Amino acid sequence: MRTNGAAARPSRTLAAVFEDAATVLRQDLSEYGYIGLCGAFGAAILATILRYIDTPVSNTLIVPVLAIIAIGTLATCAAALERTQDGLQPDSGQSASEALVRAPWLLARIVPSVLAMGAAVFLASAFGNEMGSWVTLAVGLALTVAAVQVALPIPMFVAALFARDASPRDASAHTVAIMASSRSFVVAATVIALAPAEIATLIALFARFGTMTTALFAFAFVISMPLAAAMMSLIHAGLAPWIGATPQPARKPAPTTSNVATRLDRHVR
Repeated sequence: MRTNGAAARPSRTLAAVFEDAATVLRQDLSEYGYIGLCGAFGAAILATILRYIDTPVSNTLIVPVLAIIAIGTLATCAAALERTQDGLQPDSGQSASEALVRAPWLLARIVPSVLAMGAAVFLASAFGNEMGSWVTLAVGLALTVAAVQVALPIPMFVAALFARDASPRDASAHTVAIMASSRSFVVAATVIALAPAEIATLIALFARFGTMTTALFAFAFVISMPLAAAMMSLIHAGLAPWIGATPQPARKPAPTTSNVATRLDRHVR
């Protein structure tokens, strides 16, 4: 994988990436909003049911359920963004089908983080009283940090996987190259995109992740996926020439499509 040291850095600021991502989503708000809301409401409903049951197993199952819905929503949005690059409408149904085709590679990416986070939830639910609050907190925090560290490259991998129909191997290589050269920038963009989930997490922590606050977190986490997909796609497009990926060529979108190509081209230059 070819990189060029300091040159393999985003040429635009986080503010510019956020502004362009918001513009991209606003141009086809009905499609991206539909994708995000379907995933968010589904996640909130399932999280509410599992948390209401309130057993160690049901609480643990919240983790894989949220992870699967979130990465499905993220992948669907990434596929929709790529469709606009091809001069097509970001059709949610077709985009979901394209995401489903890549499901094995998407699910394989979330397994380590789901196992770590699931173990943290299970320990807190099943052995919290026996182990003591401080021990449970320390073990849970360590597992959570490990899960977050493993999960950080996932949004960029999804963006790379759908960019120009890249193979899983190429997407993995592009992700490694980008994270090696611009990790802090990607992490900062991820933090911005997941701001609603971070606020919901603080609220849920104060309420000890009750039924309603767990549902709020699930909704906020999944509804953040469209913005995360747009920001990661823009960053990947900007760094494509430096990591050996095929840069996204300039296109003149059809009158009936959104002008996403213009936004992506700005990040390539």
